[in-house]
Amino acid sequence: MWSVNPNDWHENLMPWLRTFDQLVLIARVAGAPSDAGRPVEGPNVRVASVTDYKGARQLAAHYLGVRRQVLEYCADGQAFYGGRFPGVLAGLVVRGAQRAKAPVLAQVVGDPRAVLGTGVAGWVGRLSARLAGWSMRNQLRKVDAAIYVTRRQLQDLYPTSPGTPTIARSDVALTPGSFAKEPRPRPSKKNNWRLVAVGSHDQMYKGHDLLISALARLRANGWELSLDIVGSGNYHDRLKAMADEFDLAGHVRFHGHIDSPEDVREILKKSDLFVMPSRTEGVPRALIEAMALGLPCIASNVGGIPEILEPSFLFEANSVDALERAVCNSVNENHDWPRQSERNMQSAHSIIEESSAEALDSFLSTFTARSTVRSSSA
Repeated sequence: MWSVNPNDWHENLMPWLRTFDQLVLIARVAGAPSDAGRPVEGPNVRVASVTDYKGARQLAAHYLGVRRQVLEYCADGQAFYGGRFPGVLAGLVVRGAQRAKAPVLAQVVGDPRAVLGTGVAGWVGRLSARLAGWSMRNQLRKVDAAIYVTRRQLQDLYPTSPGTPTIARSDVALTPGSFAKEPRPRPSKKNNWRLVAVGSHDQMYKGHDLLISALARLRANGWELSLDIVGSGNYHDRLKAMADEFDLAGHVRFHGHIDSPEDVREILKKSDLFVMPSRTEGVPRALIEAMALGLPCIASNVGGIPEILEPSFLFEANSVDALERAVCNSVNENHDWPRQSERNMQSAHSIIEESSAEALDSFLSTFTARSTVRSSSA
């Protein structure tokens, strides 16, 4: 089994295996190009597959079968369970763990109400946004421990029951080679600035359509800018067609999905400004990776982003006008380039220190110990 999601790669699952003897990942499995992603399965890690589905219509058609499969996988009362929220499978895992009277851990990475409320899933998504938020709040009250990718934002929206152990921990994995040796000076050039954006195109919530629209406006107003976009997914071809409609051929470079973190870093190093125009977010991995390289960044004021970027580098989400102004302000000669570069590097270092392996080990030890005591007294 292979995955394009770095969270699923076998090499990135090693921290969990310091606490647990074996990992079984319950996941949708579908065909993909043989060269896409990296292996998931390996020593002490295997995949338990469920019926694949895409979108609300297919989920409705397959829900009962998927539910049955997940509950069958979660029948061992001696196991520890975990779910990545928001997600249909995570909610079913919580239900299965409760039925088995087994402990369950939540990893909270996003806000379903905000995601669906943006309209990326159409009118059905908008109508179900409030229900999705209510459902996730209800599920998190039932877990035995929770890992949040934000420091405050998701904790406030989706709290656990009082007394439940929680930790704030980003899931980004950086090495010493991920960091720049020194802050970036202001680029000497006045034209041909390179913007860069990174994110999945499985849905439109990364806002790359907004960035393409803003770039078209900026170039029409005389700004010599180009854009690199890293990412692929269901809407990739639509974004490429959009760039063609705006006559941006040669000014927008679509790199598709890139497996190698080193190759992504090379693109970031060649860029002048990282832009994250997301309609909704948790704490985005790509933003932290860009900050570690000392790359000046601007981003929408959603999710956990305001926890790591100063207000002057934020802009209103889902607004081409606000995005256009933010880019203009960043390339303006009065922009304090070196200061933001240095601050970004320091912030990325702080995030990684908070996400240390030792902190995770200690937290998981607390989770398993409390759960063992609870099971013994039951």
